Amino acid sequence: MNLRHANVYSGLNLNQDKATKPQTVQIVRQGEATLYWFKFNPL
Repeated sequence: MNLRHANVYSGLNLNQDKATKPQTVQIVRQGEATLYWFKFNPL
């Protein structure tokens, strides 16, 4: 989970520009929320 999230985050940073930044921020926040959820609700 953590490795996959890191890979997605790196890819977004590489492709980030002013046009995609709002979407990037939303995706990153969603990913952080998912990590936070998994921390308290391990599978």
